[in-house]
Amino acid sequence: AMTPDQRAGRSALTLCGPGEDSPDLKIARQLARDQGLDHRVSHAPSEQWLDPELLFTTLDAACSGYQGMGNPVDKATLLANGEDSDGLVRFSGQNGEILRGFYHPMQPLAATASRALWSNLTDWRLIANDRVSPRLLSDYARTQVIPAAREAFLANLANFEGEWGQALDRVYLRLRMQAWVGNAASSTLVKRTMLMPFFDEHFLKAALALPAAARSSSQAAYRLLMDIDPTLANVSLESGISPAQLLSGGIATRLASARQRTAKLVSKLKQRMNPRSGATMGSNSITTAWHRHRGFERLDLGRLAALGIFDEQALELLQSGKLQPDRNELGFLLICNGL
Repeated sequence: AMTPDQRAGRSALTLCGPGEDSPDLKIARQLARDQGLDHRVSHAPSEQWLDPELLFTTLDAACSGYQGMGNPVDKATLLANGEDSDGLVRFSGQNGEILRGFYHPMQPLAATASRALWSNLTDWRLIANDRVSPRLLSDYARTQVIPAAREAFLANLANFEGEWGQALDRVYLRLRMQAWVGNAASSTLVKRTMLMPFFDEHFLKAALALPAAARSSSQAAYRLLMDIDPTLANVSLESGISPAQLLSGGIATRLASARQRTAKLVSKLKQRMNPRSGATMGSNSITTAWHRHRGFERLDLGRLAALGIFDEQALELLQSGKLQPDRNELGFLLICNGL
């Protein structure tokens, strides 16, 4: 929302994994170049975790500082890249989803919220992301703890009534944003001023005044961008299509957009059928280094076993170093180990 004159010379930062040259980074470089930003790219070095004590100290800080509300494997990379810097101001795009409606595709927005709809959403999206592999869990966890937690969650979702599209909006705003963004932004490790314009009450009121269908597929967000800055609206997204092109609705653009939605659907199906860990920035380096530095020897396996949710054989394999946890598993183990 800054004018071009206000943008020139502003600092801009892009965080990347080791040696990563992602489509996002390419777009960031183009934006910085076009707008005259002072752009810095910070790559998380692959050799960053050669010192075992640095690794373990950072993971411990991520566990305690975020109070178990975020995967310490993900947070460790942020801490190592200056997340705890004092005196800095940070703009956040969190809650932009309320205008983009990214959770709307494939949903019957005009239907009435029901247990069946909540159940499908829970199984296909809300508990599919970053799920811990069953190989780590005991029969008790799989047959009693998880089903009971799921039922309690569905009972909470039942309080969100009315038109399905509006109910979805309220759930993502009141539950997901509080549990994800709120917990992270209010952690003891965040020592900077956080500016989150998409939580502004005027923005929320304007966004939620629009029908869900008018916000789906980022239509409303693209229209807003066109009103603010048509030049930015003509910059291509990762798909190679610009917001301006998507709004114009030409046949070629519609086909490309349909292919993109299909690709996302296929990705979700794979995620649901094979819920293995997805890599985040620097997570592969951390999980590899943790195992190489024999981090499993630092776990209190007696405490983990006493929780009753871990498979005994899996803990034995972990203790011997024969089981190398992935990002989701390692984060969960570290959080439970610190309880």
